[in-house]
Amino acid sequence: MQERVLRSLEEIVGADRASADPQTLECYACDATVNPPARPDYAVIATTVEQIQAVLRLADAESIPVVPAVGMSSTGGLTIPVRGGIVLDLHLMNRIVEINEDVGYAVIEPGVTIGQIDAELKQRGYWVQVPAGPPGSAGLLPGYILHGYGHLGAKFGINSEQITGMEVVLPSGEIARLGACAVSPYWFHRTPLPDLVGLFLGWQGATGIVTKLGVNIYPRPPFKAMVGWGLFSDHGDPLPEPCARFLIKMQRADVAHDISGHSWGAVQIGRGRKWPLPPKPAEDPEIFFSATAYAFTEDELAFKTRTLEALIAEAKSGGLPIASTDVTDRAKTEMPTRYSLRYSDHRGGGGLDYIGSITPVIKWPQGVKRLTEVFERHRFTPYIRLSVYRGTVQGMLRALVPYHRSDSADVEAVGKMNREFVEVLLDCGGLIYKAPVFACEAMWRRGDPTFVALLKRTKQMLDPRGIMNPGRLGL
Repeated sequence: MQERVLRSLEEIVGADRASADPQTLECYACDATVNPPARPDYAVIATTVEQIQAVLRLADAESIPVVPAVGMSSTGGLTIPVRGGIVLDLHLMNRIVEINEDVGYAVIEPGVTIGQIDAELKQRGYWVQVPAGPPGSAGLLPGYILHGYGHLGAKFGINSEQITGMEVVLPSGEIARLGACAVSPYWFHRTPLPDLVGLFLGWQGATGIVTKLGVNIYPRPPFKAMVGWGLFSDHGDPLPEPCARFLIKMQRADVAHDISGHSWGAVQIGRGRKWPLPPKPAEDPEIFFSATAYAFTEDELAFKTRTLEALIAEAKSGGLPIASTDVTDRAKTEMPTRYSLRYSDHRGGGGLDYIGSITPVIKWPQGVKRLTEVFERHRFTPYIRLSVYRGTVQGMLRALVPYHRSDSADVEAVGKMNREFVEVLLDCGGLIYKAPVFACEAMWRRGDPTFVALLKRTKQMLDPRGIMNPGRLGL
């Protein structure tokens, strides 16, 4: 069967873009996390929508699993083909199909990178919310359809809120357009039509393959300023509740595009310091925070900066254990970041795993304390990242773990820590994003049974043969 299927795939994409060679397949078998590797049976590089249709029709007829992949920088094991089958590599589908400045959107293919779209829009005086964390070589589309977070989150919310429409190939090989583009020639919004885009957001490729994505673009402000402060609390209470309420107040002032924090250990890792770290000096804060504001005029920037500084001064005078910090170096850094991969070398060995959540800010004090306890119990540097989002004052609360990939003790410890992180975050009312299978299963155990049943029915309706990224989502 393998030879017959391989010949069929070669007829679809060309002999040089379909392979069953073990060494080639090994490249698709793992990611930087501790999720167990699994090798596909075939690797296929598609360059057109028609090729994707043909591959899915073949897979549907033969009941062969299909796992879509783009830049191979995914985490959570989301592109590891746990049941074999075809890894459908989309990185060469990298056209920016349209940039409509009058209506305010761009349409991209799945292989368009973060750096590519940012550079093109910058030339035009525009920008798009850039996923924070991945390198510029990573695909923009996965960070949007998987509900990732961006560098403008305090202003615009999570990445998926910026999606205006999509084209998707269903497991049957049919093409569907969703959002305004289903009726209008313009990809301007998902409403007022019935919104079916959610059938493909957060599903980890389990319901179809998104081949075009519409995203909001905005005029790019020329001026930027950052205001920093450190939280000087004791280690037993790294984020007191009044400090969380201060973050909520700052977000509601609506002058910052990004409000983020990094634990002390995370900052040291970012500076390139290796494990084990020395004890934290008393003069260093427990958590480093910064608020980033952009503006179209110097007067507007000055107003925003004064507002942020006044909020910090008010909090200090009210007794909060904070003090201003220098963010000169960070202020010079622009997205997409060039330093993402630095973190994987903290313990040597190039491993990098994380559990991320969207969690109410008011529950961050409980979450930060308990995540720190997990890190220290397993003798890992506490690396905790926080970002406040626009909306109902929730945000990204994430535990990130550099580890040594060749050290079995490290791998085992990170696996245990990840499960503990998930329970901590769920206890705080959070939801896990880019969730590995065990995290999905933990959410479903706590979830509304009818919701979980509806997920299963939706999956069955769209993918009756179960070919799309099977083994994911815990369904």
